Formats: sequence, C-alpha cells, structure tokens
Amino acid sequence: MSVRYFTSSPSEALRELGCAFEEGADGTLVVSGNISLADRNLRSLPDLSSVIVKGDFNCSFNLLTSLKGAPKYVGGNFSCNNNNLASLEHSSRSVGGNFFCSNNELTSLAGAPQYVGGIFNCSQNWIVSLEYAPQRFGKLVSVLGQFEAWEEVPQDLRRTPAEKKPPVKYPRGFTL
Repeated sequence: MSVRYFTSSPSEALRELGCAFEEGADGTLVVSGNISLADRNLRSLPDLSSVIVKGDFNCSFNLLTSLKGAPKYVGGNFSCNNNNLASLEHSSRSVGGNFFCSNNELTSLAGAPQYVGGIFNCSQNWIVSLEYAPQRFGKLVSVLGQFEAWEEVPQDLRRTPAEKKPPVKYPRGFTL
C-alpha cells in the first residue's frame, strides 16, 4: 500500500474515510462509531482535532512520528502502537477505554492523555520515568512496572532522572 497524505478538512476526511458524523452547534464533529487508520503506511494523520469519537480510534502500524490531528476525545480505545512516535503531544486529552502507545520511540510521556478509563500501556519504549503519565487510569503498564493506581507509583518514578539527581554541592568559597 502506498504512503497516504490527507490534505482535506476534518469533515472531508471523515467523508473520505466513510465515517458517519454529526456536527454540533460549536462545530465539533461527533463520530458515533470507530475510526480505523491502522496499517495504511500513514506518515501523518488527517486533521481530526475537532472530532469526538465515541468508539475506538486506531492509527497503529503506520509510519507516524506525530499525533498531530488526533481526535480531541475518544470514548473507546485509542491505539497508536507500532509507529515511530517520539512524543504523545497532540493525543486525545481524555480516553474512555484503553490507551495503547507501546512499540514506539518514546522517551517521555509528555502529552499523554490526562485521563484513561482502562489500561494505559506505554511498554516497549525508552521511557525512564512515569512523569506526565495520566494520574487517573484503570491500570498502567510500562517497562518500569505495572500499577493499579497513581498512588502505587514509587515517588522516584514520578520524576525525570534530571530531577532525581541530588543538587551539586560546591566547596565553601567556590564560585563559578
């Protein structure tokens, strides 16, 4: 399959994808079903940033390096695993089901959803802390451990390594 680029508006992209939608008074587009963009060799997402998906959103197994254009809310599962993502910036702010971002190039969870109703799976990435992970989730799965609640996450995993280092203490009288 060839690499696909979307250049249309959100409503045109939804029509092109064959997704039925309604438009709210505020211009938000609401898709009652699922949107699957999986395994299409995509390098970027269509602009769905004004879209609410009541079902699942799947953009896994592509060539994505960014989630720019992702729906603003997903009621079901959000799957972006098996891409080349270095950041979760532009992901949906809230996901009602599971959020799968495993098998990417993530070194940080900055930009992750603030709320995940089910499993937040960020395993098989290069993360060194759980800073920026959602603090409300059903279960968190990572290379750093599995946790049922944010309160179970050890304090030293809640900060980046730079923050974990003790401050440098210089000898008395030393100036830079």
